[in-house]
This record gives sequence, C-alpha cells and structure tokens, in this order.
Amino acid sequence: MLARSFRLKKREIDRVYKKSNRFFEDFLLVRTLPNTAKHSRFAVIIPKAVVAKSVNRSRLKRKTTEAITENLMLLKTNYDFIFSFKKLPDEAMIDSTVKKIFQNVK
Repeated sequence: MLARSFRLKKREIDRVYKKSNRFFEDFLLVRTLPNTAKHSRFAVIIPKAVVAKSVNRSRLKRKTTEAITENLMLLKTNYDFIFSFKKLPDEAMIDSTVKKIFQNVK
C-alpha cells in the first residue's frame, strides 16, 4: 500500500485532469503533471465499466499500487500520476507496464 504522502487528494486529481499530459500505454490512460513536492504522487482509477465487482477492482488497485511501490526508484523527477484503466489487463502485465511508464517519463 502506498503511504498517504504518495497519494493524490481529490482537488489534486482535479488539477491533474485539467492540466496534464496524457498518453495511452497498453490498457492504461496515464496522465502526468510535474509537481513541486519532494516525491511523485499517484492515483489509480478503475471504473465499474471495466471491472464490475468491487472486490476485483480493489484487487487490481492493490496490484497496481504494489507495482508502483516496487518501481518507484526508476522515477528521476517528481510527477503527479493518474492511472486510469480502460481495459481489463492481465495481472502479469501490470508490473511490466508500470516499469515501462516510469522509464519513459521525462
């Protein structure tokens, strides 16, 4: 689980939605915005249209935040990230996709 300081709050999520750069990566829409905090911050959004059961949505969020935590050292600059799932991914792909995103962020 991500520490509270690494999570985006509602008003920060709204700011990232309005001003961010976005790109698609496999099954994800990723929004990024440089921040002035001492570290990067994250939000994971999984709509009901993608995963209907809340148990499965929570599991997918846990897997994603685990992949974020494991690959956090790959980030060189501080960004706010929003990961929005657009398709149901294979759970094995989550870690490799997060790693690829963190390596490509400039």
